[in-house]
Amino acid sequence: MSESSEGIIRDIRISDTNQAALGVGLDWGTVGPLGMADERQPEMRRLFDEGKVYGTPAHDILIQKIRVGRMTLNENDDGSAAVRTSGCYNITIDDVEVQEAAVGVAVHAGDAGFEYALEPHRHIGHAGYVIKNIVVHKAYRRGIIIDGIADNVYRAILHYGHHSALSTVTPGIDKPLVQHVKVQGGPSAATGVLIQFSVGAKIEDIDVSGFQRGIHLKDWAKSVSISHCKLHDNGTAVVLTGSEGKPENIVLTQNHIYRNEKNIQAASAQVKEIEDVYQE
Repeated sequence: MSESSEGIIRDIRISDTNQAALGVGLDWGTVGPLGMADERQPEMRRLFDEGKVYGTPAHDILIQKIRVGRMTLNENDDGSAAVRTSGCYNITIDDVEVQEAAVGVAVHAGDAGFEYALEPHRHIGHAGYVIKNIVVHKAYRRGIIIDGIADNVYRAILHYGHHSALSTVTPGIDKPLVQHVKVQGGPSAATGVLIQFSVGAKIEDIDVSGFQRGIHLKDWAKSVSISHCKLHDNGTAVVLTGSEGKPENIVLTQNHIYRNEKNIQAASAQVKEIEDVYQE
């Protein structure tokens, strides 16, 4: 936790467990009495401006060659995640194989995002994520999560009159690259790849099957490209939904989409398709 940086986590084997919530986890930390209760965010903003509190993001870390057994806790999207990060930047997650877990890889903004980070971290935000060479043999809930909302600060704005210095919703997870991924859903698994509150995501060469939704793009997912992917044997291959910032500028290029109950459900946005192949 906290400002771990310039590090390598490599060649780790995580045994079967029905207790562990995380295989490998990176999380932001704090200096001073920085609390994340929604109602305290106006106070936290004042203390931050006075230099009495600040957040410390983990950054510039390689997570590589991780082998995870059967993590069966499965309490929620983050209870049984093979790799999970929160409030970090410049993170590469490479060569991860997961036998079973609620979630394969989960990338989050955290409670506050970079609202209370100092420079130079503050202007970088959630940039520099590379997620590649991932195999999840059975995901109970989701294969990959890209979720860039600073949720506690967001709720504080809505309910407690907080005025944030940074946007809590965009760019969110900034220009993440997800490539060379294979995820298989278990019974009732929700989503192969979930992207929300993220700008510029590139999804390349992924194989998604066995989920209710193969790829789900939700609120504030913008400028997302999906290319050279296989989306098959899902309830719906690609779903776009959004109640606030609806998905925008979504481009599908040279994907193979087949044996899904539905191929594309895009009531909340439009998809531009280029040379996609359908085989029912």
